[in-house]
Amino acid sequence: MCTDEEITAMTEFLNEEIESIKIIQLVALNMTKDERNFVNRMENINNLASLRDFYLNKYNSLPHDQYEMLRRSYNKVWNKFLNSNLKANIAYFLNALTPNDNNQLRVCLPY
Repeated sequence: MCTDEEITAMTEFLNEEIESIKIIQLVALNMTKDERNFVNRMENINNLASLRDFYLNKYNSLPHDQYEMLRRSYNKVWNKFLNSNLKANIAYFLNALTPNDNNQLRVCLPY
């Protein structure tokens, strides 16, 4: 659904944030068994508030420079979406779906 130019732009955008992605991956890889169990339980019951608090605490415990890098990346990604014509792009995507694609998407979405 993306043009080659859009794929290139997205790849370049994400490559700029690769260091933040690595930090997030390390945080996930270094979780204790109890932390992983907690995350799994919260995901199973869809407790997003507890998951948010858990990860905020994990990221706040990082060295200041790493935390600031994550914060900047987070803001940059959100601004990219908020300052785009996201609604129009979503509408274009949904209109491009075949009836079969549309039905498959509905099966995957929560009620």
